[in-house]
Amino acid sequence: ERGDAVIDGSVERAGVQVSDATVVIHSDAGDVTLEHEGGGQYAGVQAGWATSYSLEVLAGADHLGGTIRAPEPMTLLAPDPTVAIDARAATNGVVSRPS
Repeated sequence: ERGDAVIDGSVERAGVQVSDATVVIHSDAGDVTLEHEGGGQYAGVQAGWATSYSLEVLAGADHLGGTIRAPEPMTLLAPDPTVAIDARAATNGVVSRPS
């Protein structure tokens, strides 16, 4: 969404949803504390996109941590993302990428 990182996940302990956890995502774009959405579901949005994220979950005396690398953001070069594509103007009505 708009280049932001949409983050969601669930927290369970021994197969039971955990509703009192603190879930924090750390990255070079900053820290995001995920909001409890109900049951064991947590979600949040981080402005921008980072190349790696680390996860920290605290629930009572339990602690979980992890890290994930993310792909580099893509830059769309063609067609111009600010101009609508008119398929009727394309050859035989087929829109394809430039060769």
